[in-house]
Amino acid sequence: MSLTPHNFDYIRSLLHERTGNLLDDCKEYLIVQRLDPLLRREAVGTIDELITKLRTTPVCGLHDAVAQALLTHETSFFRDPHYFEQIRKNVIPRIIKLRRGQKSLRIWCAACSSGQEPLSIAMLLREHFSMQLRSWTVHLCASDFSPQIIQRARRGQYTDMEINRGLPPELKRQYFVRDGAHWQTDVRLQEMVEFREINLVHPVLELPRMDLILLRNVLIYMDQEPRQKILSTIRNLLNPGGYLVLGGPETTHKLDASGSFRRIEFGCMSCLQIQ
Repeated sequence: MSLTPHNFDYIRSLLHERTGNLLDDCKEYLIVQRLDPLLRREAVGTIDELITKLRTTPVCGLHDAVAQALLTHETSFFRDPHYFEQIRKNVIPRIIKLRRGQKSLRIWCAACSSGQEPLSIAMLLREHFSMQLRSWTVHLCASDFSPQIIQRARRGQYTDMEINRGLPPELKRQYFVRDGAHWQTDVRLQEMVEFREINLVHPVLELPRMDLILLRNVLIYMDQEPRQKILSTIRNLLNPGGYLVLGGPETTHKLDASGSFRRIEFGCMSCLQIQ
């Protein structure tokens, strides 16, 4: 099954418009592979028929479903462990010192996929900062573009493969229980995280100012305009002295015309902070 160049360009434009993500010229196979389940759901025989339906239907949930199917949702518990080590050793202690008067800590995992990253942050806070944050207000928000992914994250259920990717055995025993074919997240963690559906390329108006924002491995898939929009959103939501954590290969170079961010090195991890 293949796509005509005209239909390939349509799908690529749809993805960019809905999410800001770019699709390389060589990724036709990815479209064919990831949209195959939608063919059955929509009772159409070919991708070309699906695209005809998209073209002739007002923008609706089907268009978002196509965009969601094409996004990468790669994640794991404590992904890139050195990041979490530096967040534990340097970032959180500095925020606690800065916010001691307000006794308020707000963290946003801005592209949380199925929830492993915010749950990792929740475990880190419980294991290492419970006493220091005992009388604090702690708000841990996690968001993703896909409503299906957010529903999965809220359920807090993980397969054997997912639970064993990056999760130390002692934390698995403490915070997860076997439930049939899945592992269920303990209510202590679930109650710490508010999962929300947020499209980062749209204005984000309903969130409070944050002390720590994790936006890892998101900007790398986008071109300049959506990157700049997202960084503008981050700039408006980050408290003075707060931290933005990007993925390893990501940077604000040529995106932050105002020079709002300064880079801070913690070991082998870089953070960005409002100037």
